[in-house]
Amino acid sequence: MQDAAKNKKQEESQKKNCEADAPSTKNNEAEPLNECENAVQKKSEEEAQKLNPTSFRSILYKTLEKQEFQPGNKVSVIGAGAVGMGCAIALLAKGITNNIALYDLKKDLCAAECMDLEHGSLFLNNCNIDHCTSVECTKDSRVVVVTAGVRCNQNESRLKVAQKSAGIIKEIVPELVKQSPKGVFIIVSNPADVMAWVARKVTKLPYERCFSPGCHLDTARFRMFIAQLVRVSTRSVHGFVLGEHGDSSVPLWSSVTVGGTRLQNMLPTIGTDKDPMRWSNVHESVVDSAFKVIAGHVWNRR
Repeated sequence: MQDAAKNKKQEESQKKNCEADAPSTKNNEAEPLNECENAVQKKSEEEAQKLNPTSFRSILYKTLEKQEFQPGNKVSVIGAGAVGMGCAIALLAKGITNNIALYDLKKDLCAAECMDLEHGSLFLNNCNIDHCTSVECTKDSRVVVVTAGVRCNQNESRLKVAQKSAGIIKEIVPELVKQSPKGVFIIVSNPADVMAWVARKVTKLPYERCFSPGCHLDTARFRMFIAQLVRVSTRSVHGFVLGEHGDSSVPLWSSVTVGGTRLQNMLPTIGTDKDPMRWSNVHESVVDSAFKVIAGHVWNRR
């Protein structure tokens, strides 16, 4: 009872103060709010000070360890199939190297492809092609490009051949590391990202010396289809496809520019369900084109 009476007196006293001086009451009410705002602001400033530029960069980027790299310009291509030969010819034609080693379990095919490359040495900067058909031909390579793996059939996902390709990677990559312990390994075998992970697991190679091309091919297709739509050169289009190479890749529409103009500024809903121009079809074409290429290769092999 005493407490209730006491509270009632306090309420009456506060009411009188409010009636006597209304602005004063507003100030009293505002003070606790200001104190809370000041406390929140102070806490935010303290957190911002802790998150300095150095620590912020460490979140965004992975710090790579210094590595000892193999001197020279020798590049070994593992697998003499269509992808392997495409890599070898591109390396020679672009003048990246003139020292190539080609290795494949099919020795006759490997020897034939080596001769074919060597016959074109007049046009390929006097290329040096290693004729050895054993894994020793890859010894002391600065870069090793692994294309050996199981081919996808028509309408078959890359992930469905992962188990068979993993068996090949587990068998061949440790032997390649023995021959080129300081080499850089680029895993192109499908599914590329998964096979790069398998290769790192079985060899204990660091990230900076064992990786896949990722979505490099998806990005090239992505830029080409956009260039065709707006009728400009592919080099005038910039943008990225992220994630895993293939069906589960993700187009980064916020990065797409044409001639330096960001498309998202012109069409904020680009690539979304609310996009009236259905730009999302571009990424669907990127995924479908891979299956079309595979289907054509399967048909031609029959």
